[in-house]
Amino acid sequence: LEFRRVLFRSTFPSGNCTLQSPNQRMARTFSSNVLANGILQFLNLAFPILLLPFLAHVLSPEAFGAVNFFSFLVGNFSLFVQYGFEYSATRKLTRPNLTQSQRESLFNEVMSTKLVLAFLSVLIYLPILLWVPDIDRYWPVALATFAITFGFALNPMWYVLGVQEMPRVVWRH
Repeated sequence: LEFRRVLFRSTFPSGNCTLQSPNQRMARTFSSNVLANGILQFLNLAFPILLLPFLAHVLSPEAFGAVNFFSFLVGNFSLFVQYGFEYSATRKLTRPNLTQSQRESLFNEVMSTKLVLAFLSVLIYLPILLWVPDIDRYWPVALATFAITFGFALNPMWYVLGVQEMPRVVWRH
């Protein structure tokens, strides 16, 4: 009886049941994840393209260069914090024989490691800022852009990819 309940699901309010194979469910989950990931990637690319002309108009050339310099620098630290967890941890998370406690343990390990890497980044970033000449005017920009590194450290996108819940994330963003 339990097996039948899994295979049959009600699609109409009248209670008529249709047969849905596991392959059909997997194909629907896969296609919705691909669509949601495509939308998210498009938005991630479109936002900077739309924002760039506005920033170029509002900021002076010197300030625009400072924003780009710190964005480049912080981008490298963000890559350091991510450390490839989007691939390795997602691969581990998709194993079919993984228990709930093993998932929780993996989540805690990855997130704590990312936070340690973020704090190590602070220890490297601050001396670099002291080394750059004429940084006095741009301390707020330098610190605000570095906050992105902690955003990457606290972002559990690898977990969402592993449990295949992309549509929920895209619609909440």
